[in-house]
Amino acid sequence: MLAGAGENVGTVIWNVSNWKVVEKLQPSPEVGAACVAFSPDGKWLAVGQRDHRIAVWDLATKTQTADLEMSMPTAPKITFSPDGKLLASFSQDNAVKLWDTQSWQLRRSLGPHRRSIKAVEFSPDGRLLASASTDRTVKLWNPITGEEIATFTDEESQHSALAFTPDGKTIVTVSGDRGIVLWDVATRRKIRTLKGHESTAFEVSVSSDGRFIASASQDGTVRLWSAQNHLEPDREFLPVNREPSYSRAFSPDRNSFAAGTTNNLVRRFDTATLQETGTLPVKTDDLSRIALSPGGLLLAVGRSNGVVELWDFANRLQVSKVVAHDVRLGRMLFSPDGKKLITTAVDGDLKIWAFANGTQIRPTTTLREEVFGRPALSSDGALLAFPFEGNKVKLWNLALGSEEATVEAPAMDGLGASFSDDNKWLAIWGWDYEVYVYDLRTRQRTTTLKARRGGNVSIAFSADSMRVATSNGDEPKLWDLVTHQELFDFKGAGVLVQLLSIDDNTFVTSSFEGVRLWRAPAFAEIEARERDHAPAESRRSP
Repeated sequence: MLAGAGENVGTVIWNVSNWKVVEKLQPSPEVGAACVAFSPDGKWLAVGQRDHRIAVWDLATKTQTADLEMSMPTAPKITFSPDGKLLASFSQDNAVKLWDTQSWQLRRSLGPHRRSIKAVEFSPDGRLLASASTDRTVKLWNPITGEEIATFTDEESQHSALAFTPDGKTIVTVSGDRGIVLWDVATRRKIRTLKGHESTAFEVSVSSDGRFIASASQDGTVRLWSAQNHLEPDREFLPVNREPSYSRAFSPDRNSFAAGTTNNLVRRFDTATLQETGTLPVKTDDLSRIALSPGGLLLAVGRSNGVVELWDFANRLQVSKVVAHDVRLGRMLFSPDGKKLITTAVDGDLKIWAFANGTQIRPTTTLREEVFGRPALSSDGALLAFPFEGNKVKLWNLALGSEEATVEAPAMDGLGASFSDDNKWLAIWGWDYEVYVYDLRTRQRTTTLKARRGGNVSIAFSADSMRVATSNGDEPKLWDLVTHQELFDFKGAGVLVQLLSIDDNTFVTSSFEGVRLWRAPAFAEIEARERDHAPAESRRSP
C-alpha cells in the first residue's frame, strides 16, 4: 500500500500492484492532511493534520481509533517505531513526542532542541531515535528511558532530513550547505560529506540493503549515491610517506604507530590525529624488526644479529639491551598489557620475555617449534597463536605456559595468524592464497576467503568482528563474515606491509607508498535525474 495526503483531498491509499485507489480517508474540509505514516504491521495509518492533531485510522475497519492533540498549531511529522509500539511526532515546540500505540497516551517528551526540529527517525532495531534540528545538531535518544545519548554537532549545517542505514551504524543527514552527511553512530564522528547538489537538499532515503542513498534537492534533481566497490583513503601519514622505511609497528592498543627511517630515526605517530608524537635516535642500517608497547611508551628494536634493545620515548634513551637469539630476528610483539614481549628468529625459535623493573627483560619460555610464520596474541593476552609444521597453528596458554590446542588447516605452508577483538575468531593463512577463519570455541573452520594470488598476506578484523580485511600484497579486500561476501577493495593501497582495524569502520594500511587511514562505507554519486515537475526558479543555486 501507498498513502498520500493533501489539503483538499484528505488521505488517499493506493494498491501498488495496480496503482488503483483502494480507500479515501477524508477529515473535515477545514482541517486538511499534511503527512502520513503506516504502522509496521499495516494495522494503522497515522495522519498528521493541519489543525495540530494526529488522526489514527484502523485500516481493517476504516474507522478512526485515536485523536492525538499536539501542543502547537503546526502540521506534525510522524513515524512509528519498528515494533509498532511507539509513534513519534514533533512540531514547533522543538520537542519530540512519543505516544503509546496501545493506549494512545503520551508516554514522554524528548528535548527540546534549541530551534525547530525537521526530522525524526528510529534506528532499525528501535533502540535509538534520532532528531535533526535547525540548531545545527542531530540528537540521539533512548526512546524507552528518554535519555539523551549523544549529540552530533555541525556548526556549518542545519539538518533538515535524516535516515539510518539498515545496519543502524550510520546516520545520513541532509545538510543546509547542499551536502549529504554520513555520521558514525558508535564513534559519534562525521564520516564524510557527499557533495554534488547545487542547491539545498530537503530529503534523503537509504535503500533496504544499505547500498544506495537517494537525495532530493531544490536544484531540481534527485541524486543516487552508491556504495563503492572500493574504499578511498581518508588520511595519510605524510612524513613516513616521504622517507623510505625499514620497519613499522602498531602498538597493541592501536593508538600509536612507529616507523624506522633511513636517517637513523624512529618516528612515532598518533593514529587518531596522525600527528607525530615522538622520535628516537635509533641506528637503522641493521634494524630487523621493531615493536611498540601499549600506549607507545617503549620501543623494542630487533637487530640482524639477534640483539633486542628497549628504548624509552619519554627520555629518548636506550634503557635495556639483550642478546635474544643467535640469528636474525623474525617477529616481535608486545602483549596487550605490556608485561610480555614475544620474539621469533629466522631459525624458528620463539621466546617469551617478562619485564622486571619496567624495562629489563628476562626469558620465561623458549619454544623450538620451527615457527616461521607470524605469531598473534588474543586481545586479552591469554593465548598465543603461531604457525608450525606447515599447516598447523598452535594455541599456547601464556598463563599456564602450556599448549592448549592445535588447529589444523587444509594443506598449506603456514604464514600467520590473527585473532578477532572479541576472541571469537582465529584467521590463519599461508602460501595457498586462502584465509581460513575458525570459531575458537569449537576449533571448527567456518569460512574460507579466497584472496587473489600475490605476496605476503595481512589480516585485520573489524572491531565488531563482523568484517575482515585481507591482503595478498595487492589491493586489500574487505569481507563480510556473516555472508562471506567481498564488500570492498582498497583502491591504490599498494603492496602492504601491515593492515589493521582501529574501529568498526576504519582501517589502517602500511605500504611502501605510505600509511593511510580508510573508512567504510563510502558512497559515490552514480546518477542525477531532473525532476520534471520542479519549477524553474527552484533549479537555481541560492
